[in-house]
Amino acid sequence: MNKVYCFVLLSLSFACYADEPAETKYLLSGTVGYTTDYLFRGQSQTEGEAAIQASVNLESNGWYINAWVSEVDFVESGADVEVDYTIGYALPFFSDKAVIEVGAVAYTYTNDDVSFADDTKEAFIGIGVGPVNVKAYQEIGNDSDNRYYEGSVVVSDLIPVPLGIDLSALAAYSDNEEAENWSNFGFRASKQITDNLYASVEYTEEFENWAGGLTVKF
Repeated sequence: MNKVYCFVLLSLSFACYADEPAETKYLLSGTVGYTTDYLFRGQSQTEGEAAIQASVNLESNGWYINAWVSEVDFVESGADVEVDYTIGYALPFFSDKAVIEVGAVAYTYTNDDVSFADDTKEAFIGIGVGPVNVKAYQEIGNDSDNRYYEGSVVVSDLIPVPLGIDLSALAAYSDNEEAENWSNFGFRASKQITDNLYASVEYTEEFENWAGGLTVKF
């Protein structure tokens, strides 16, 4: 856990000493979408059923805050809506050909008996170079040392893919204190239909789950 904190603090310190931008700009964006199955790290959060999802994001000079909401179906806890809050910083380098990202995310749920203080929270650090992205998550609080690692390669940036489809290969590993560790592989494909409408499909090998969806970006 200490290693993750050090990475985050070092990256944020580097960001603070970067050249100040000439002008502060704010970018507000959001999404509204539908998915046939809400998959989180390869596993269904809706018992294989469909979900409506939405997000809002505010960015300024590399900093961003995000709120994301989705329907869920957790029978044991009674939770039916998930709301995630993320804050982070993305710092480009190598003439914007690479980026390092640090931040934290809180996963919260409605209609369960868990307080916000006890909800799962993670710190993360990631790096992207060209079509390759890797990210590491470390659970914080709750005396937990759970970790999650994920990586992706944008295949369509390396080889031609028909119909202008954006295709990514996915890999992940879960290092969990409270459950058996597992690895997962899969793919994600998306296609821009109109200026704001996107279609996507995702498959995960470990859990044999797939989902298709439509998203409107604004």
